[in-house]
Amino acid sequence: MVLGFFLMVWASLAVIRAAAPDVYDQALRLPPSWPRWAGTVFLLALAALIALLAVGVLRRWRWAFWLILLAFLAGVLRVPVAILQLTHVLSTNVPSWYVVFQGLIGLAQLAIGWPCSSATAVPASGERSELRSTSWARVLQRDRPDIVTNGPAAPNQRIGQHAVQASNTSATDY
Repeated sequence: MVLGFFLMVWASLAVIRAAAPDVYDQALRLPPSWPRWAGTVFLLALAALIALLAVGVLRRWRWAFWLILLAFLAGVLRVPVAILQLTHVLSTNVPSWYVVFQGLIGLAQLAIGWPCSSATAVPASGERSELRSTSWARVLQRDRPDIVTNGPAAPNQRIGQHAVQASNTSATDY
Protein backbone atom coordinates (compact mmCIF):
# COMPACT_ATOMS: atom_id res chain seq x y z
CA MET A 1 0.00 0.00 0.00
CA VAL A 2 2.83 2.38 0.87
CA LEU A 3 4.68 1.59 -2.33
CA GLY A 4 1.52 2.25 -4.35
CA PHE A 5 1.10 5.57 -2.56
CA PHE A 6 4.72 6.52 -3.36
CA LEU A 7 4.20 5.60 -7.01
CA MET A 8 0.96 7.60 -7.18
CA VAL A 9 2.57 10.68 -5.60
CA TRP A 10 5.58 10.61 -7.90
CA ALA A 11 3.44 10.03 -10.99
CA SER A 12 1.13 12.90 -10.05
CA LEU A 13 4.12 15.19 -9.54
CA ALA A 14 5.46 14.21 -12.95
CA VAL A 15 2.05 14.86 -14.55
CA ILE A 16 1.73 18.24 -12.83
CA ARG A 17 5.28 19.13 -13.93
CA ALA A 18 4.47 18.21 -17.54
CA ALA A 19 0.89 19.53 -17.76
CA ALA A 20 1.08 22.63 -15.55
CA PRO A 21 4.70 23.62 -14.93
CA ASP A 22 3.69 27.07 -13.70
CA VAL A 23 1.62 25.50 -10.85
CA TYR A 24 4.57 23.25 -9.99
CA ASP A 25 6.94 26.24 -9.88
CA GLN A 26 4.46 28.27 -7.78
CA ALA A 27 4.13 25.42 -5.29
CA LEU A 28 7.92 25.15 -5.01
CA ARG A 29 8.23 28.94 -4.67
CA LEU A 30 11.39 29.00 -6.72
CA PRO A 31 13.00 32.43 -7.09
CA PRO A 32 12.48 33.92 -10.57
CA SER A 33 16.24 34.17 -11.05
CA TRP A 34 16.66 30.39 -10.90
CA PRO A 35 16.85 28.46 -14.17
CA ARG A 36 13.76 26.64 -15.43
CA TRP A 37 15.42 23.21 -15.05
CA ALA A 38 15.75 23.61 -11.25
CA GLY A 39 12.22 22.25 -10.80
CA THR A 40 13.12 19.17 -12.83
CA VAL A 41 16.23 18.61 -10.71
CA PHE A 42 14.04 18.82 -7.60
CA LEU A 43 11.67 16.24 -9.12
CA LEU A 44 14.60 13.89 -9.79
CA ALA A 45 15.93 14.35 -6.24
CA LEU A 46 12.46 13.58 -4.91
CA ALA A 47 12.37 10.45 -7.09
CA ALA A 48 15.69 9.35 -5.55
CA LEU A 49 14.31 9.90 -2.03
CA ILE A 50 11.15 7.93 -2.86
CA ALA A 51 13.30 5.12 -4.32
CA LEU A 52 15.39 5.02 -1.12
CA LEU A 53 12.25 4.84 1.02
CA ALA A 54 10.80 2.14 -1.26
CA VAL A 55 13.95 0.07 -0.75
CA GLY A 56 13.55 0.69 2.99
CA VAL A 57 9.97 -0.60 2.86
CA LEU A 58 10.98 -3.71 0.92
CA ARG A 59 13.98 -4.43 3.18
CA ARG A 60 11.96 -3.55 6.33
CA TRP A 61 14.38 -0.97 7.65
CA ARG A 62 13.06 0.20 10.99
CA TRP A 63 14.26 3.79 10.62
CA ALA A 64 12.44 4.02 7.29
CA PHE A 65 9.26 2.63 8.85
CA TRP A 66 9.25 5.24 11.63
CA LEU A 67 10.14 8.07 9.24
CA ILE A 68 7.35 7.10 6.84
CA LEU A 69 4.88 6.61 9.71
CA LEU A 70 5.69 10.05 11.10
CA ALA A 71 5.33 11.65 7.67
CA PHE A 72 2.02 9.89 7.03
CA LEU A 73 0.57 10.88 10.39
CA ALA A 74 1.74 14.48 9.88
CA GLY A 75 -0.05 14.41 6.52
CA VAL A 76 -3.34 14.93 8.36
CA LEU A 77 -2.26 18.57 8.76
CA ARG A 78 -2.79 19.04 5.02
CA VAL A 79 -6.55 18.69 5.47
CA PRO A 80 -7.21 21.74 7.72
CA VAL A 81 -4.70 23.79 5.74
CA ALA A 82 -6.53 22.93 2.52
CA ILE A 83 -9.87 23.86 4.11
CA LEU A 84 -8.48 27.18 5.34
CA GLN A 85 -7.00 27.91 1.91
CA LEU A 86 -10.26 27.07 0.14
CA THR A 87 -12.21 29.37 2.49
CA HIS A 88 -9.60 32.14 1.89
CA VAL A 89 -8.59 32.32 5.55
CA LEU A 90 -5.05 31.42 4.45
CA SER A 91 -3.70 32.92 1.27
CA THR A 92 -2.41 30.72 -1.50
CA ASN A 93 -0.83 31.31 -4.87
CA VAL A 94 -1.84 27.98 -6.44
CA PRO A 95 -5.15 27.01 -8.10
CA SER A 96 -7.95 25.55 -6.01
CA TRP A 97 -7.71 22.13 -7.72
CA TYR A 98 -4.15 21.84 -6.40
CA VAL A 99 -5.29 22.74 -2.87
CA VAL A 100 -8.02 20.07 -3.04
CA PHE A 101 -5.45 17.58 -4.34
CA GLN A 102 -3.17 18.34 -1.37
CA GLY A 103 -6.08 17.77 1.02
CA LEU A 104 -6.88 14.42 -0.60
CA ILE A 105 -3.23 13.38 -0.31
CA GLY A 106 -3.42 14.22 3.41
CA LEU A 107 -6.50 12.02 3.81
CA ALA A 108 -4.77 9.17 1.97
CA GLN A 109 -1.72 9.55 4.22
CA LEU A 110 -3.94 9.36 7.29
CA ALA A 111 -5.76 6.30 5.91
CA ILE A 112 -2.43 4.51 5.48
CA GLY A 113 -0.64 5.80 8.59
CA TRP A 114 -3.36 5.38 11.21
CA PRO A 115 -3.67 1.56 10.98
CA CYS A 116 0.14 1.26 11.06
CA SER A 117 0.36 3.39 14.19
CA SER A 118 -2.31 1.41 16.02
CA ALA A 119 -0.62 -1.87 15.03
CA THR A 120 2.59 -0.75 16.73
CA ALA A 121 0.96 0.56 19.89
CA VAL A 122 2.65 -0.54 23.09
CA PRO A 123 0.27 -2.15 25.58
CA ALA A 124 -0.04 -0.72 29.08
CA SER A 125 2.31 -2.15 31.69
CA GLY A 126 1.03 -5.31 33.29
CA GLU A 127 -0.96 -6.32 30.22
CA ARG A 128 0.02 -9.33 28.22
CA SER A 129 1.72 -8.14 25.06
CA GLU A 130 0.77 -9.80 21.81
CA LEU A 131 2.16 -9.38 18.36
CA ARG A 132 -0.41 -7.37 16.45
CA SER A 133 1.18 -7.29 13.05
CA THR A 134 2.60 -10.20 11.10
CA SER A 135 5.31 -8.01 9.59
CA TRP A 136 6.48 -7.04 13.07
CA ALA A 137 6.35 -10.71 14.06
CA ARG A 138 8.85 -11.38 11.28
CA VAL A 139 11.05 -8.51 12.42
CA LEU A 140 11.03 -9.88 15.96
CA GLN A 141 11.81 -13.38 14.74
CA ARG A 142 14.72 -12.03 12.70
CA ASP A 143 16.13 -9.87 15.51
CA ARG A 144 15.30 -12.18 18.44
CA PRO A 145 15.15 -15.79 17.23
CA ASP A 146 14.74 -16.93 20.83
CA ILE A 147 11.18 -15.56 20.85
CA VAL A 148 8.56 -18.06 19.76
CA THR A 149 5.45 -16.39 18.40
CA ASN A 150 3.20 -19.39 18.00
CA GLY A 151 2.21 -20.06 21.60
CA PRO A 152 3.69 -21.12 24.89
CA ALA A 153 7.01 -22.91 24.97
CA ALA A 154 7.15 -26.47 26.21
CA PRO A 155 8.97 -27.09 29.50
CA ASN A 156 12.73 -27.50 29.10
CA GLN A 157 12.48 -26.71 25.38
CA ARG A 158 15.59 -25.10 23.92
CA ILE A 159 14.89 -21.89 22.03
CA GLY A 160 17.96 -20.43 20.42
CA GLN A 161 20.68 -20.68 23.08
CA HIS A 162 18.33 -20.43 26.07
CA ALA A 163 16.54 -23.29 27.80
CA VAL A 164 12.96 -22.53 28.79
CA GLN A 165 12.24 -23.57 32.36
CA ALA A 166 8.91 -25.10 33.28
CA SER A 167 6.68 -22.15 34.20
CA ASN A 168 3.43 -20.48 33.28
CA THR A 169 5.07 -17.91 31.02
CA SER A 170 4.46 -17.92 27.32
CA ALA A 171 6.60 -16.60 24.53
CA THR A 172 4.45 -13.49 24.22
CA ASP A 173 5.23 -12.49 27.82
CA TYR A 174 8.70 -11.20 26.84
